[in-house]
Amino acid sequence: MKRFLVVLVLTVAVSCGTDPLSACFEEVDGSLDCSHQVFLSVDLSDRNLRNIDLSEADLSKATLTEAVLVGANLRGANLEGANLREANLNWVDLEGAKLSGANLREANLNWVDLEGASLTGAHLRGANLRWANLGWADLSGANLGGADLGGADLSGASLVRAVADEYTKWLNGFDLVAAGVFVIGPGVDLSGADLQGVNLYGADLEGANLASANLEGANLTRANFEGANLSGAHLRGAHLRWANLGGADLQGVNLFGADLAGASLVRAVADEYTKWLDGFDPVAVGVFVIGPGIGDPFKQVRITRTFNINKDTHWNREFRIVKVRDHICKGRITGVIFHQIF
Repeated sequence: MKRFLVVLVLTVAVSCGTDPLSACFEEVDGSLDCSHQVFLSVDLSDRNLRNIDLSEADLSKATLTEAVLVGANLRGANLEGANLREANLNWVDLEGAKLSGANLREANLNWVDLEGASLTGAHLRGANLRWANLGWADLSGANLGGADLGGADLSGASLVRAVADEYTKWLNGFDLVAAGVFVIGPGVDLSGADLQGVNLYGADLEGANLASANLEGANLTRANFEGANLSGAHLRGAHLRWANLGGADLQGVNLFGADLAGASLVRAVADEYTKWLDGFDPVAVGVFVIGPGIGDPFKQVRITRTFNINKDTHWNREFRIVKVRDHICKGRITGVIFHQIF
């Protein structure tokens, strides 16, 4: 019995220390051939993987943060949902690779071959893609905020619903509107826009107009929607973890199935038509629920900020907003029904 226990402990210890690449074949030049192998959810962060052959390998949901993959062969590899943040992928062959939903934030992708690759919903914020081959690649819904695409070949690439910002660098003369790219930023008008499934991780959309926009299943993690107009927007199944929705207009918004873990909703405005997860208490997290006969009949709320009451009048003062039972006031401040008392 004692012998069995000792053997068991030793076996576990050896197993835990096994290199996930130990099954790869070592070439004459010292590089590794790991082609066609399965590395599901493997952790290869900070590894030096220069010239490694991972063609047709399954690296879905793998962690490769800050890994060095210069000159590697990843042709046809599956990297869906993988974390490649700040990885060095210069001169890598990723032709036909699957990178949907992958995190490539601030990664180096100079001269990379991504021809025909799938990058739908990928996070490429701040990535360096200078002189990359993106011919016929699918970048629909990808986040390209702050990315450098100078000199990149985008012939035949799909950029429908991809998002960029003022810091994104493009080849001179590239027509963003014709390509279907949304340029985002504070105060932008995206009312009625189809942003289904897009990656807006960390996007700054303070004061933006997103009324009736379709954001179903979008990645809005850590996005800033402070004071934004989201009235009537479709956010079913959206990822809103740690997002800032403070002061946002959420009247008539469909948030059913949305992930609101860690999100700030203080001073956001909702109504009887706003749809929440079953059991979610909006009032408990600071949301103002408005409408006839809702809540305390004479509840007073103090708000200090700049509001645009109409196209001719701007106010920058403290309001007292009063909800009176069975009485709907005519004024509107970014969606808040109010009665002005001076």
